[in-house]
Amino acid sequence: MTFLEINIKKEHKILIIIGIIYLAFLLLFISKFNFNPSATIELSENHLMQYDGKIPSGVVIHKTDGFDGQYYYMMVLNPSLEKIHIAPNFLQRILYPALAKILSLNITALLPIVFILINLASVLISSYVLLVLLKKYNANLNLVYLWAFNVGFLISITRNLTEPLMMCFIALMIYFFEKENHYWAASCLALALLTRELAITVYAAMLLYFLIKKDFRKLALYSFSIVPFLIWETVLMYKIGAIALISSSYAITRLPFGILNNFFNLFPNISHYIIKNPEFSSNYLRGINSIFSPLPILLFTIVQAIISATSALKEKKITVHSILLLSQIALIGLLQKNLFFQEIDCVGRYALVLFFFSILYFAKRGEKYSKILTVLLILSSALYFIQRFILPKGDFWIS
Repeated sequence: MTFLEINIKKEHKILIIIGIIYLAFLLLFISKFNFNPSATIELSENHLMQYDGKIPSGVVIHKTDGFDGQYYYMMVLNPSLEKIHIAPNFLQRILYPALAKILSLNITALLPIVFILINLASVLISSYVLLVLLKKYNANLNLVYLWAFNVGFLISITRNLTEPLMMCFIALMIYFFEKENHYWAASCLALALLTRELAITVYAAMLLYFLIKKDFRKLALYSFSIVPFLIWETVLMYKIGAIALISSSYAITRLPFGILNNFFNLFPNISHYIIKNPEFSSNYLRGINSIFSPLPILLFTIVQAIISATSALKEKKITVHSILLLSQIALIGLLQKNLFFQEIDCVGRYALVLFFFSILYFAKRGEKYSKILTVLLILSSALYFIQRFILPKGDFWIS
């Protein structure tokens, strides 16, 4: 038996363990809702009026404010988007609901399961990609457990979010980048942007890296990754009369992207529709109240920033991993003012890309992963697990 065969078996074993734990995790969660998988959609009775159509029977309706996943469910129920009255930024995240629509074979009853399977597959694929990269760097393969069970994934799996699929494409982008297959890498980046506009931070970081390296051929190639996203934004503009990107995350619309916000304020109708309309702003970043703050994630970001800055000053070397990591540290820093005084759900999912590049940063450098970062990663997941599984659940009813 060769060394390669042993490693392949270990990788498969790790993936099987991750899959089994997530199966138990999901069963534990939906057991609180009579084992109804639609509980992960988190459809709120407070937001039913945002969909003019009929909600299928047998769906768990939460007596809470719900979460973003309910809007992706509405998008699948009404692909024309004509019966949906939600913030435009959700509508630009088209790939996740479109994929669910296709895989469900247009059978509405299958949607809750399909959503779960897409996210679970995304976790496993990104975990496998990380295993391949860790093996390439001769790093500890067990680091993948930190990644697979990070708080961002736990939030996304139980709230029907787009982040795992976005992260799957970002991981594949890094994989193809490492293999010098830049056409596939740029294509994966394009898919990530269509899944969640948060990937624009990765897009900007990649362009910055190629600009610093004066690799203008790759700069031009990766620049085209945003074209499908811009085409869909244009379609949405004509369909709903608004620029969806302007109602995106606070961090996305701040400088340099905040220039767009200021520009479109010149147009009263668009500005009112997106920024000033209380229907779209009153509950935008609210969720179920939590007694836990996302402090571990903030501390994680600070510690990683200190480690990265210290290394950069010593080595004075710029790598794609350091630029990508810096982009995510900046993102969390920009989010602090708006999100760190809310529940962990709001910021935990935004830190997904940071966690991934943090692990790769140490692996690429041939260093052991920071014990402090390990503790903070585990602590943030543990706090969220307590919040969602130990504390009493909210009331619900079945449609």
